Amino acid sequence: MLMKYILNADEMKKVDEYSISGVGIPSVVLMERAALSVTGHIVEHIDKTAARIICICGSGNNGADGLAIARQLFLKGYKVDVFLNEGRHSTQEYRIQLNIIRNLGIQCIDDPDFSGYGVIVDALFGNGLSGSLKEKAACIVDNINKAHSKGAYVTAVDIPSGISATSGMVLGCAVKADTTVTFGYRKVGQLLYPGAAYCGNLITADIGFAEYKDMPKNKYVYEESDAAKNIIKRKPDSNKGSCGKALIIAGSKQYGGAAVLASQAAYRMGAGLVKLITHSDNRNIVLNNNVECLLDIYSDGEFLEPEASVIWSDAICIGPGLSKCDMALKYVRYIAERTDKKRLFDADALNISVEKQITFRGNNVVVTPHIGEMSRLTGKSIADIKADITGTAVSYAREHNCTFLIMGRCRRLFCRFRFCCLFPHCFQNRRAPFRSLFQPGKGIKCPLRITVNGGYKSALHFESTFEHPGNLSIFFCVCLRRFSLNSKAHIFEMPLHFVIFRTESVNSGNSPVVGLHTFFCCTLNGLQHRSDM
Repeated sequence: MLMKYILNADEMKKVDEYSISGVGIPSVVLMERAALSVTGHIVEHIDKTAARIICICGSGNNGADGLAIARQLFLKGYKVDVFLNEGRHSTQEYRIQLNIIRNLGIQCIDDPDFSGYGVIVDALFGNGLSGSLKEKAACIVDNINKAHSKGAYVTAVDIPSGISATSGMVLGCAVKADTTVTFGYRKVGQLLYPGAAYCGNLITADIGFAEYKDMPKNKYVYEESDAAKNIIKRKPDSNKGSCGKALIIAGSKQYGGAAVLASQAAYRMGAGLVKLITHSDNRNIVLNNNVECLLDIYSDGEFLEPEASVIWSDAICIGPGLSKCDMALKYVRYIAERTDKKRLFDADALNISVEKQITFRGNNVVVTPHIGEMSRLTGKSIADIKADITGTAVSYAREHNCTFLIMGRCRRLFCRFRFCCLFPHCFQNRRAPFRSLFQPGKGIKCPLRITVNGGYKSALHFESTFEHPGNLSIFFCVCLRRFSLNSKAHIFEMPLHFVIFRTESVNSGNSPVVGLHTFFCCTLNGLQHRSDM
């Protein structure tokens, strides 16, 4: 595996200290390499005659990096100024770098007009920031963002100033960067919202850090090449009966579309056979849109006994568009007791479980709430959940021994049966047609990050940037199939670039079905790539 570890602020501090004090790598050596990585990015993208550059530096080591960057750019012929936001204390490295730029005659501006610069290097604060920005720093950040809104290109050094490297929260206010060059390891706060939105294009530069003995390796970036190895292809002699049987209980007479989306997405994700239990009013719309689907229907006041279908199935999904009627309650109670099956509870199944205090028994349980449903499940406010999305998700999954996924409009995903998945940075253009993601002959390409927590069933969180209700059915077969796990936790990232659907499967007038409720397909033992889709 080509995994790259992800650290929080405290873990990154220990790496830095160990590299310097334990191994003996001089701090200025690491600083020079860090500065070179940022300088290299700017030189690659910015013509020296095109724009003036200003490096905005605090008085810590992040500011020292900024001073080193200013010196390197100056020596390469760029027009560079420096603005110093000096505090009461400064580091030795900062004083060394400041002395060098003064000897070179690089100008330090006391009260610059940031809008007069084409490139701004943000080196105010780094990973160590923990409290809200004070008034002077907040004013500087505001001026940087105003210049950014007028077209200035902003490059953040290690992390945008004002973003927590551990939680991704905005500490009062934060710099909105076009590019962030981070050093050694990506930080958790760069992968969680709102922090991910402030980083822009995130680049990880290897500057020569050494790993300390007990460095946590339970969070990592998972590479594209690793993902490709985990796509299971159907055997030439397979048939629909050997590739997994999915039972979906979805769609009241008011919400027939949910039944269509769930059944279509189940087939698209590789289920060999899909049976749908739905209201009789949905019969025509289901068969008109998904002719492969097996269908059992019930009418108002008529409970269709699901026992035979449950025995037939490998995995069960219940809840999409089910409503909260008495019939839906009976189905939820019935499926909640079936500990012999892999089950996913979504939408109204979750609402019913909260209102009627129904417990999902057994180990093979997946729940897929959006953040409002998550609030009802946990009893926490939406604001509290957003403030600690990872802690809330993992805590709930651990307490209820389930696989847990939260969906909303964002770019995050947490956890799966025995591990936790985190997906920031999915799609950049929320309104772009879904079919534009398809690459001829290659399938889908999009960035993806996953965090995994092992040792217990943890939490999964996904938030889509599309107007469509969900994209999960496209990639969960990758993140939830065939990974070798131990008792550790993991984070991995990859650009999702592999064949799930063939390009020809996308009709010009219709986007692929991508219902979140089809997450249950990942639990099918026989889930495999369909070469004919």
